[in-house]
Amino acid sequence: MTSMKFSIDKHAQGIRFSVEKKVGKTVVAQVCLLLDKSGSFQDEYHSGLVQEVVQHLFPFALVFDPDQSLDLYTFHTQAKERPAVTRKNWEGYINRYHLDSDGDWGGTHYAPPLEKALRHYGFIQTHSSGGFLGFGATKTTVVNQNSTDGHPVLCYLVTDGDNSDENQTESLIKRCQENGQNIYFMLVGLDNDGKQSFRFLNYLAKHYDNCGFVSIKNIRQALQDDSFQGLMFQDELVEWLKERK
Repeated sequence: MTSMKFSIDKHAQGIRFSVEKKVGKTVVAQVCLLLDKSGSFQDEYHSGLVQEVVQHLFPFALVFDPDQSLDLYTFHTQAKERPAVTRKNWEGYINRYHLDSDGDWGGTHYAPPLEKALRHYGFIQTHSSGGFLGFGATKTTVVNQNSTDGHPVLCYLVTDGDNSDENQTESLIKRCQENGQNIYFMLVGLDNDGKQSFRFLNYLAKHYDNCGFVSIKNIRQALQDDSFQGLMFQDELVEWLKERK
């Protein structure tokens, strides 16, 4: 499947139909994608698979997001903000921004992109006061229940393997739930070699109500037969959206 044959509006229409059927009405929510860029995922970037994943998730932003844009961060052991996916740049997005050839690869940490997203939407804010010319200032961290613009946030994290920062990741997820922050994390494991259990992602989804999890064994087949959108719209996410109508 190539982007030339892919209709974002057709897929958005299908998502909108599912939302209206299961939720009752479309909820306005900002949509974010945290995209694995670890070394083990290089082949999927080069083959065009990651481009297909991006363009299949973008229609969710067309349905939910007030700006109809998909905020995007890539991550390995660090996280980096990328240009938002829009109607103007979704085709060939990965090649357009050289994400398949910039040499920026590494291990797998989930906490850095999660914290980037929480700060981007205003759930975590750090303020400085006092000091002189930037020296000696006191920094205060504020935790907010709602995003800066008041809309809930739907955050997809897509990865092909387990992380090596479980404690830091769970701490962020736990604090989000305890603070009642209006964000939902849809954790997506792409099991391309059939060897991944995604034990930790499964654990998070079972222990925290602000997380959902799906493992996809054959991502290419899911993209080709259009079952991918249904997998991204799990029952737990439906319930979360219902609570925000």
